[in-house]
Amino acid sequence: MRVIYVVFAIMLLASSSCKNYLDVAPEGKVATKDNFTSKDDAVAAINGLYGLMQDVVDQIWLMGEAQGDLVVPARGADKYLYDVSTHQVTPENPYADYTKFYRLVNACNGAIAGLRKLNVTVQNYGEDAMKADISEVIAIRSWAYFQLVKIWGDVPYTENFVSTFDQVTNIAPLKGNEILKKLTKDLEGAVNTGLFVTALGGTAETERFNYYSIRYMMAEMYLNTGEYQKAYEILSTFVPFNYMNGQTFRMDTYVKADWITQFATNVVTGAQVKSWVQCIKFDVNRNQTHHIMQWTNNQGNGIYAFKPSVNAIQNWSKQEGTLDVLTGAGLPAKNGVDGDIWRANGRSFLIDGRDTLIYKYLIKDNLGTRKDSYKDDMSFILARDGHTALLMAEILNRLGRSEEALLLINGSVTAYMGVRFRVRVMPKLIVDRTANIAAQVDDIILDEWALETAFEGNRWFDMVRMAKNSGNSALLANRIALKYPLAQRNAIRQRLSNPTYWYLPYYQRNVDANKLLIQKPY
Repeated sequence: MRVIYVVFAIMLLASSSCKNYLDVAPEGKVATKDNFTSKDDAVAAINGLYGLMQDVVDQIWLMGEAQGDLVVPARGADKYLYDVSTHQVTPENPYADYTKFYRLVNACNGAIAGLRKLNVTVQNYGEDAMKADISEVIAIRSWAYFQLVKIWGDVPYTENFVSTFDQVTNIAPLKGNEILKKLTKDLEGAVNTGLFVTALGGTAETERFNYYSIRYMMAEMYLNTGEYQKAYEILSTFVPFNYMNGQTFRMDTYVKADWITQFATNVVTGAQVKSWVQCIKFDVNRNQTHHIMQWTNNQGNGIYAFKPSVNAIQNWSKQEGTLDVLTGAGLPAKNGVDGDIWRANGRSFLIDGRDTLIYKYLIKDNLGTRKDSYKDDMSFILARDGHTALLMAEILNRLGRSEEALLLINGSVTAYMGVRFRVRVMPKLIVDRTANIAAQVDDIILDEWALETAFEGNRWFDMVRMAKNSGNSALLANRIALKYPLAQRNAIRQRLSNPTYWYLPYYQRNVDANKLLIQKPY
């Protein structure tokens, strides 16, 4: 695997924005702490870390989406892509290689060492600036480790920097939950520092960690470790009602036919930050691209490797709706059209002749038009308003506050619109109050994650988290089985009832390089 040279020479233009990303050359070494000689080096180093986040987007989308129940292989999938989507990953599959994630971790470790040195050697840098910068680096490193845990489970953990990095060596894997505990402890020290202190509202920097995104990430980590009250406390600082006078993440933007427009631009503008929490920005003019658009397109340079599952498409058509608000009484009523029409065909997916496309990454600039020249640089959304509402619904349900969880999902006319009311589909209700209410609401939440955030890279991770927290592996296994031919469903259901198989095996080269890394069953 090639070694990446992080070029810390790209400087930020005269603002605090993070819109200039690091160029990455093909050979060399990660810069050491000795490269930090001025405040400009601190800015450039942090920008470079955001650039390295781009390198892992393909794997995150593959493991977070292709493994889930909403995506199946299409005719262009090679063996390795096919095996990811059908839960047959072996140690020889290159997509199981965690090297790029550790390259980012190592660069973060080097940046922290360099920033500490800078505080000693550069008089006009200062303690406050150092703490703010290190907090941002800690957020990036925590994000990288979080992805590692979600994909592989138990992984090596280190805070040490290696100047010439190729592989992780001589570090035993740590339990995933232990790593998350370390990360949340670090983030608890960082969350009230620097750019994480103030919510910027309509001018929030969605291309870097910010007030909202660090709290969202912490809430998701707490939810993964079963610390539900902590998850509630950190996320309730802005979900659902009590930030920016209800103007941020309130579901009052992108209503009905406008829902899809939050994906129809590659430029994050003032209106859009009412929806987006954080994204990873790509720019083809800086040689920053990913493969998601190629994998999902059937034209131009598309290879059509993945498509929506039949069950995914049926889920939208089975919803009751569509609702309109009666202006007289101010109450919702059906208008005679059924189906979740504002999130279905031409939006989340597109029926194109005999093909059905995953569409969210193909609209980019123009609704209803799929061009060949999209250049594979659509921004990768890490979280947006739908994610915040559904994550909070999960948290509330785990806390026994199931009715409040449903309110976040269903919404209302006069207050928080909710995920479903925004697209005018009928509310989901508890069917049997003599049965397990939390289990019923788990089903509703997991179904709504699919309807609202399909194909955005989080489906498999959501399924694993909810199956683990509910103690119900069938929540995951039964849904995944539906995308398989009938004759294979019992076998895959049985396999995925075992949490061991919720995580990838280690790539063989990673095992060969690290004598303390023992291969898992696969």
